[in-house]
Amino acid sequence: MTLPDISRWPLPLHQGDYALVISRGDDIAPHILVYEIERDFLSAPRRFAVLNIVARDSRAIDINPEPSAAAIDCQWLVDDDFGDDQQSWQWSQGDDGLQWICHQCDWVTTVNAPDARQALVSLFSSV
Repeated sequence: MTLPDISRWPLPLHQGDYALVISRGDDIAPHILVYEIERDFLSAPRRFAVLNIVARDSRAIDINPEPSAAAIDCQWLVDDDFGDDQQSWQWSQGDDGLQWICHQCDWVTTVNAPDARQALVSLFSSV
């Protein structure tokens, strides 16, 4: 098993909008993170990236209040409690950030919407 190549994933916009949906965390109902990647003040739509997070062995998601640069990072987590196939993720967009432990995290698509909540509504209504 290899880590995903996140070098081509869109980076979060510094202090952009985001929304996190906590679900069962399995293949059928993954956690979903929607985060802003582009904002054009001259036009209404903003762009959001959508991540699916599958956490088979762990549903560990932590809100990290420490400010840092806008970034996404992933590394292997070797831990007896969570198993050797777990990934440790950190996502930050400036003042806010998240950390989670999961089995799989995938960039699914990008969505145009006025805000993160509407991006989720658009995503759910297209299913």
